[in-house]
Amino acid sequence: MPDATVYATNIGLSGFLKGVGNFLGQVIIARKRNILIDINYSLITVFAFWAVIQTPMLMTWNIYLDRIFPTNTKTNSRPSKSNEKKNDRKARANIEQASLALNLSNVILKVLLTESIYSTFSNSLFLIYMTLMQTGSFEGAGRRIEKDLVNIQVASLKIWPLVTLVSVLILPADKRVLARAIVGIFWTIYLSLVSSK
Repeated sequence: MPDATVYATNIGLSGFLKGVGNFLGQVIIARKRNILIDINYSLITVFAFWAVIQTPMLMTWNIYLDRIFPTNTKTNSRPSKSNEKKNDRKARANIEQASLALNLSNVILKVLLTESIYSTFSNSLFLIYMTLMQTGSFEGAGRRIEKDLVNIQVASLKIWPLVTLVSVLILPADKRVLARAIVGIFWTIYLSLVSSK
């Protein structure tokens, strides 16, 4: 389990990147509309603060999935016959060598679970959070989930499964949040553009 410094670093960097994504989204929207750029710093703060909620959840989710479904699992392989003859003493002492191999079924399970269960939960929580920050209404949050969740889920399936797959294959669990936050800059810009129409 990562220590508090790892969590704090991921929260800080994710918050900064979410803020940057929202800032860039606002700039692009203003340029598309050919209007004076008037940055809403409160909205940037709301997006950045979302990292305080989402980052520990996502880190914990990744660590939990890695514990249950490790990306690489141990396989037992016997030393070759030629190695047994050359290193007879070593071969007898260490008949089976443990090595790690990619467990593709675990990788696929992690992607499927993340992009179904975690994604639905996180996107629902995000819609509740944004609605409460903007209006303070739980009723409004429920209506917003009914109205927007399916569209957000469908749109997220165009990008996040690939991001999740690549990050699961090459990054340790505590580094995946930052990778998602970097891609999230572009996701935030995309969402800003779509929601401004």
